[in-house]
This record gives sequence, structure tokens and C-alpha cells, in this order.
Amino acid sequence: MTTEGIANGLGTGGLRLWVQEMHLRRKGLGQEVQIRVPELRLQHGSLAVVLGPNGSGKSTLFDMLALILSSDRVDRFDLYDGERTLNLCAVSRQQGALIRRRYFAYVLQTGGLLDFLTVGENIRFAARLSGKSPRRIDEVTASLGLQGLLAMHPGQVSGGQRRRAALARALVQEPRILLADEPTADLDSASARIVLDAFRELARSYATSVLMVTHDEALVHGRADAIYRFVSRPAGHGVSVSTLESRSPHADRTPKRSATDITTGIAVHQEPVPQYDVAAMIPHPGFASVLS
Repeated sequence: MTTEGIANGLGTGGLRLWVQEMHLRRKGLGQEVQIRVPELRLQHGSLAVVLGPNGSGKSTLFDMLALILSSDRVDRFDLYDGERTLNLCAVSRQQGALIRRRYFAYVLQTGGLLDFLTVGENIRFAARLSGKSPRRIDEVTASLGLQGLLAMHPGQVSGGQRRRAALARALVQEPRILLADEPTADLDSASARIVLDAFRELARSYATSVLMVTHDEALVHGRADAIYRFVSRPAGHGVSVSTLESRSPHADRTPKRSATDITTGIAVHQEPVPQYDVAAMIPHPGFASVLS
């Protein structure tokens, strides 16, 4: 199968991410932190939240999920799309870049908007850069209340408006997984609620799996579909273990791979969902030019 076939032949429905036993050791300033993720599941159209203190591994988790950083160990790292599964446990740097481009988008804490472009130009540029049609720009900007801000530069709008513009820029890329790093930081309570509610509603509207980092547990209570928290414990000899623990009421429900359709949850057949090894699907090593 060609590289383009991999990128376009996976479909758009029923995507979820399922990770089990993802581990990484990180050293710095005379201390070693062992990051452990026993299980993390994202369903399409859902908002999941990661809580934890600074240095607990939240940003590192994002980098591992987006295939920017390789873990030391991972037992399961599955990306679901419709009735097919991509096994991401061992992908090359080039393969990871392709998957990241097709499936992931980031919303940075600062928004990440380009100051020399207007809000509208930032959004249109993201659509062009990702190779996506700009057909959803009007719809997305309208849903986020940005129509009157498109001709303004980022420095001319408020912090909450910049966050919403950054969210619009991410959504026009039509990602299947959206990683948001503290998008409500430095916002007042009213603006933070508006931004979070926009994430939640647009996740449902666009069937996007949103994973968001925040320190504000009160803000996400009653709004998130799943809540995870990094809990750090000393292990002795300058080593601490930071474990991602689920706070979701449905954390014990493990998705099945047999007779259940991933999108609807309706039993359709008795055959297991087929798995696809990304390395086997991309036999030619020199496909990096596709990314340019």
C-alpha cells in the first residue's frame, strides 16, 4: 500500500486512542522521574482531562501520544479508525510525522498564533498548511463567535479570544485527536468556562477526541467525560514515580475487540477488529517527501 493510501484510506469514523502500560524514565536536576501510564482511552467526540502538578509528566505524555517522543516501553498503543486499528507501538520518526500530520492538532497554552498575521489569516494558514479544505472556516469561526475578530491581530484581542482563535485554527485542520495544553490558563473564571464549553461542544460536533491539561479541577467537574490525574510518589534514591490514575466513573470498562462496532457500540459480527502494523503498511523508507 502506498503512503497516500495509508493516510487517506483509514476513514474518519469511530476513532479512539487506547494506551496501556506506557513508561518513560526522565532525568534532570539530579532527580529521576519514572512516568507510568497504566491505561488511557480516548473516545471520539469526548473531552478527557489530565490533572497534575508541574513536572509530573503532562507535557511528556502529550509528546508520547503525538509520536514526538518515544516511550521506553508500551504494551498497547492503538489508534482506531472505523473498524481498523493502527498499532503505534513501534513506528519510525517519518511514520510518526505522517500520522501526526493526519490525525493530531495542538492548542498551546499561549495560543501559538502568529502575531504578524490577523486572526483570520492564522486560521486560513493552518487549513492550507495541513492540506485541508477551508470549507469549515466560516462554520468554525461562527460557532466560536470570532466573526468580528478575523481582521484583527492577536495582540488586539483578549486572552480568551486568542484561545478561541487557537481552537478554531486547530479545528479547521480536521484533527481526530486534539491535544490542548492548559488552554484556560491565565483566564478569568467566566472566560475559562466559555473556552472549556467550546472545547466540549465542538468535540461532539466534529467527533474529535480532546485531551486537555489543566490545573483547575473545579472548572472541569461536570464538564469532562473522563478525568485523569498524575500522582507522584517517592521511590527512594532520588527517584519518583508519576502514575496517571483514572478518575473516570467508567474507567473499569475495557472496550472489546470482538462483536462491537467502535462507532456505535452495536454488535455487528463476531470477527475481531483487524490490526495493522504501520511499519508493514509503509514498506518504502523514503517517503518523507510526502510530508513536505
